Amino acid sequence: MDFKQLVQLASIILPIIAFLALAIAFAVILQRAGRLLAATRDVERFRRQVGDLGQRIETSLGEISHRVDSLRRGQLDATAISDDLTASLDAVSRYADEARQLQPPLDATRIRSGLISELERAARAIAMIEHGCAIQISARAGARELEAQTAIKRGYLNVLHAREAIHRHRLEAAALTPTDQLRRSLSRPPATTAGSSSGPTGGPAAGPTTGPPAGPTVGPSAGPTAGPTAGPTAGPSPTHADPPLDHRM
Repeated sequence: MDFKQLVQLASIILPIIAFLALAIAFAVILQRAGRLLAATRDVERFRRQVGDLGQRIETSLGEISHRVDSLRRGQLDATAISDDLTASLDAVSRYADEARQLQPPLDATRIRSGLISELERAARAIAMIEHGCAIQISARAGARELEAQTAIKRGYLNVLHAREAIHRHRLEAAALTPTDQLRRSLSRPPATTAGSSSGPTGGPAAGPTTGPPAGPTVGPSAGPTAGPTAGPTAGPSPTHADPPLDHRM
């Protein structure tokens, strides 16, 4: 094949290669644009649903909180809010069912889980208030007045805590952006199957890592580390001291 034939062949192949490269680049751009549009649609739908649900939850819990606060201050009688407690408990149950049907985008499942958890917490708090009111209605002589007031106070505080947490989840949902969701989806590593991942890593890694370090590390590290670390870390535990009311429900 002489030089003239090579030039003719190149004049045919090079345009085809350029066209294929442009077609591949255009397909990649279309794929990215489609994923961005899908992420935008999912995020906007979830933000709208959480915003609407959070507003209705705030209205219901705000009204019952005001009524219970009036009861605690002696401005209302327990019989005056019994119907309100029943209606609020039914509304919170419906809100929890609605939250379970939400379809969050990608990593926003924690927002849905948080909403469900706080709604269940609010339902338990309202049930506790209802229990305290039932005691007040039945015990006119005041024999169990302290128990009733304690139940009402604990339930009231837990309703307030649930309202604050639900408001935080609502703000988190409002701060979601489709670009963040798309970036997370593009940065996720491809899923590996059990067969492909167990082959290269399971065989050779099991031999050298489990054998040699077992001898020298178990002896010396067990002595110095077991003593000093067990003392200071077991005492403070500040993170569990904040919500004591929730654990007693």
